[in-house]
Amino acid sequence: MTNISDVYDGLRLRADFDSPWKEIIEAYFPQAMHFFFPETSALIDWERPYEFLDKEFQQIARVACLA
Repeated sequence: MTNISDVYDGLRLRADFDSPWKEIIEAYFPQAMHFFFPETSALIDWERPYEFLDKEFQQIARVACLA
């Protein structure tokens, strides 16, 4: 069984549970939107490109925590 944190060379490492979910959502974003938010998905022009702003959100969240 995997522990939430492991020890490697005396350092405590956190398990990465977010990355697999993030990769799945990015790979299947339109399908996920259709499934979870069908009404909103119907309003989106899926022909237009989109980009994920997770790094920008992390910066905003970090600044908000400091304030």
